[in-house]
Amino acid sequence: MLLILLVIVLVPLLVFTAYLYIQNRNLPELNSKVIPVVIVGIIGLAFTIWYSLKSEKIDLDFASTVYFHKSDLLTLDEHDTRHHLYGGDEFSGRLPGFIRDRIEHDERFDTKDLERRIEEAEELYSDMVFLKLIDRFFWAYADWWDVRIRSQRHGNGVTSIVSAIKPDPDCGSLTWEDFLSVSDSKDAFPSLLSSFPKQHWPTKMTVPPKTQASLTATRYGRSLVLRNPFVRVSITIFYRGGGVGIGDYAWFLGYDNKKSEEFWAEHLEVTCDAVFERTKSGHPEMMRHRRWVETMFGEIRYQLDDQKRMERAREYRDLISRSR
Repeated sequence: MLLILLVIVLVPLLVFTAYLYIQNRNLPELNSKVIPVVIVGIIGLAFTIWYSLKSEKIDLDFASTVYFHKSDLLTLDEHDTRHHLYGGDEFSGRLPGFIRDRIEHDERFDTKDLERRIEEAEELYSDMVFLKLIDRFFWAYADWWDVRIRSQRHGNGVTSIVSAIKPDPDCGSLTWEDFLSVSDSKDAFPSLLSSFPKQHWPTKMTVPPKTQASLTATRYGRSLVLRNPFVRVSITIFYRGGGVGIGDYAWFLGYDNKKSEEFWAEHLEVTCDAVFERTKSGHPEMMRHRRWVETMFGEIRYQLDDQKRMERAREYRDLISRSR
């Protein structure tokens, strides 16, 4: 309302001022007094607007763990179907079958050296966690980018519902081929992505207008950067080592030490950060872009954060104990 009133008052005033200047442009006082005042006023206005703008960031950092068996290298999912007791599936949909196929047919795993096999499995699962995220994004953002994602437990499983907050034709999209073409790494990760059965994917990931993606892979981490005129989003997964056993989940599953130590725990660090464009901090569309980032980061944490998984596992355990 205030902006509208300012426009109503200022525009006629500026037009009248310009008219007076044109009509009296030969007056010496205009160049010596009026113009410097106007310049100072414009500079002052520019600085006032600049210092009123906010430089905003969102940072998220948490640990994530993948558990797999040391003998066949398959995940805990494949060895214990009581998924609710360790926070839900580690991998779901087409990913378990894809993982199994890679382990059975990739020559990297054709060795009897247990240490080498575990190292190769750690690299594979680092990739698979990243692939899990991209898979989730293509599902969640298949139709809209300004969405709300609600995930809640039903029995032993979790149901997720995506609803549009503001369906809008003003959007962009990233296809599966876009993620392959922008990868600038010579690592094995791009070939892994290209081998995933594309017929099982949604055709696109809907994103804010003018959003571009860059995907990189190194020996120690995988990074996805999404950039548009409003925000730069970076999602990175780092490998942080591993160890024997499934930790506290052994209690939930009733495993003794011997059973627990049949598994290997791969420790990952997930970092998410978003830097919003300062010059657009007051733009009407900035709120939607901020919500886009917050929803995305919330979904990443729900899917991967060890703490969130443990909370779900405890909830399931408590419900089971009460029903007995």
